Amino acid sequence: MKRILPNTCGRLASILMLLFGMLLSASAETYYVNGIEYGMDKDGNVYVYGLQNKSEFTGPLHIPATVTLNGVDYPVAYIEDEAFKNVERIESVTIEEGLWAIGGGAFQGCSGLRSVSLPSTLTTMFNYVFSNCDGLTSVTIPDNVTTMGDYTFYNCDNLEEVTLGVNLVLKGQYNFQYCPKLHTLNINCKTLPDWACRELTSLMHVNFGPEVETIGSRCFNGCTLLEEIVLPASVKSVGDNAFRACTALKSVKVMGSQTVIADKNFLETALETVYTNQETVTGFVSCTNLTTVTFGDDARKIGKNAFWKCSGLVNIDLPSQITSIGYSSFQSCTALETITMKSVTYIDAYAFFKCSNLVQVKFSDNLETIYESAFEYCTSLGYLTFPKSLRKVKDYAFRNSELRGAIFQEGVTTFGAAALNSSQLEELELPSTVTSIGNSFMMGNQGLKKLTVHWTTPPEGSNRNWFGYYDATLYVPEGSEENYKNTIPWKYFTIETIPSTTVIKGDANGDGTVDVADVVAIVNYILEKPGESFVFEAADINRDGTVDVSDVVSTVNIILKGGE
Repeated sequence: MKRILPNTCGRLASILMLLFGMLLSASAETYYVNGIEYGMDKDGNVYVYGLQNKSEFTGPLHIPATVTLNGVDYPVAYIEDEAFKNVERIESVTIEEGLWAIGGGAFQGCSGLRSVSLPSTLTTMFNYVFSNCDGLTSVTIPDNVTTMGDYTFYNCDNLEEVTLGVNLVLKGQYNFQYCPKLHTLNINCKTLPDWACRELTSLMHVNFGPEVETIGSRCFNGCTLLEEIVLPASVKSVGDNAFRACTALKSVKVMGSQTVIADKNFLETALETVYTNQETVTGFVSCTNLTTVTFGDDARKIGKNAFWKCSGLVNIDLPSQITSIGYSSFQSCTALETITMKSVTYIDAYAFFKCSNLVQVKFSDNLETIYESAFEYCTSLGYLTFPKSLRKVKDYAFRNSELRGAIFQEGVTTFGAAALNSSQLEELELPSTVTSIGNSFMMGNQGLKKLTVHWTTPPEGSNRNWFGYYDATLYVPEGSEENYKNTIPWKYFTIETIPSTTVIKGDANGDGTVDVADVVAIVNYILEKPGESFVFEAADINRDGTVDVSDVVSTVNIILKGGE
């Protein structure tokens, strides 16, 4: 059963087209040439009005470039509205070069029409041109067509493939509605408007040409058979929910460095793999099946909310050209276990908030700032070594993270409010370069046993606002004990002098000798499984602020040589 064409949408456009046709046809004469009826408008333009005998016509329809009327050759300019409407036995249409417009509903209901050849001179197609053409299987819209009205291919039951030209501007959202076999769209036009291709449930392939710049909101929403999308470098923006509910979509490739993808583009998809070359990566919120992300050479930043709630991500390895991690970019990635940063200079607020399975974080050697709540509620964090470049750890950065070990290097200056609140640190050493500590800095750290500081003159906190528990031993520089005993909040600790020790390079377990046990201790530290006795200064043989494989090699060399 054929659907009734909508009469509630596009009424204004239909009225305008009717007026357009009336004006063009005013005072027109009628001519018949080879069974086709022609007219001439008041401006001298010859147009196709229809057929001399619609009921008897069968076979191919040929619209010539010129027609001879009264002994004079005239170019054929356009096809009038509804010229061939419901002529069911037209099998094919060939329109020669020169014609520039096709009126509304010109071939509507031509159910026997199998193929159409449109001229390159065509610039305008009005509403309903090929609607209800059940026999059409493929159509190519020429590059010079700038305007195509709504409902162009509405209800074309057997239409399988459409190619849209470079200069086309689609006017509506129902051009392809109720085309149950449409499986391929070749899109070359610069702009796809909002909702343009929504709910095309048979669509399997979308091939974007190198001219496409804008994809509107919900443009392909509900195209449930789409499996792969490749956005060419020309694409500048992709609107909200453009590919939402494309439930079969598994792969997306973003080739352009300047492409901006709105946050909620791939909700309710099956997206598993992403390649992105965006300078600022955006657009993959709540892709819960996403497991693999590959970054192109132009990627520089992880943008705001980029992978928020991507609960399938397990490992992320950021290449060296990526220098920043944006606001909430990996928030609530609950399966994420490791993140490796090679050149990241700052980690924005909430970047890894509630990444509850995050265990291993490898910071870059030029990290400068960790912003607010960046690792808050990362409840599986183990032992972290921070680079010498780090200067600021902002408010709540590791609050409720249950961080079990942290080594801060000389150079860090600032700890924000509650920065290490409710972590699980048993030991902490604050470098002498620290000049600012925020309120509730380590409130809730009930397991703290050893705190080492290097200020001769201790900074003063109001009441007990930096620490909530004082069962730990505070180690202070020799000769400064009395200063600490008279200063809040330090006086509440058990205070002892920092023991003067001679660090033996390679003696990672602190037993006074360098042997295989120290190699094991260093390897365990690298694997985030340090033993109870681990001397970082001794393990960091090359004094680069990190303990890694190079220190293992150095320790082995010390053992083989019988000493340094």
